[in-house]
Amino acid sequence: RLAAPPGMPADQWCRWNDAMEPLAGTRFVGRAAPARLLFLWGRQDFFVRPHLAEALWRAAPAASREARWYESGHGLPGAAGDDLQEWLAARIGLAAPPVFRGPVAEYVGTYSGWGGHTDVLDLRIAADSAGRLTMQGPFTGPEDPVGRLSYLGPSADGEAFRLDDKRITFLRTNGRVAAVRIDAPIDDPHVHIVLPRVASGTTTAAR
Repeated sequence: RLAAPPGMPADQWCRWNDAMEPLAGTRFVGRAAPARLLFLWGRQDFFVRPHLAEALWRAAPAASREARWYESGHGLPGAAGDDLQEWLAARIGLAAPPVFRGPVAEYVGTYSGWGGHTDVLDLRIAADSAGRLTMQGPFTGPEDPVGRLSYLGPSADGEAFRLDDKRITFLRTNGRVAAVRIDAPIDDPHVHIVLPRVASGTTTAAR
């Protein structure tokens, strides 16, 4: 149902798809047992639409399959790599990713300040159903509209997390989380923004 690649006539594209049908993954994935299967999918994936992902899921052995869904397109968020590493660690002994075990409630809230030029930037940190920190705000894009933060570990400035190519550090003042610092990209930051935490019930400035 996708359009033909540039320069390929539609009838040739249809013939190519017909020729590939005998190699469809749904014909073979049912033979995977006793191997374990982990599927990672994006709900907005334009290439592997949810109904295609579900067809492959149904064809896989029920006792061998697990799945993770992300609010992303075909390019999965960084958290997918953490999930994969954690899954492999439990099965073949790879090193597991670091896990944040701090009091999540201390980090949840709104952080607001100047994002550059004259724009006010509001950033919301929330927790998902598993108690993991997520970012909801303008730094998340169409590939990751609600971004789960991947834990990097403690730093001299505070607990550090990653969201794709951004490093998110929670800064403390008098023992309390008071601000977030955003560095992007992680290794050679060209963007360096500090957003103070907004007290509960405080209204932020309008744009």
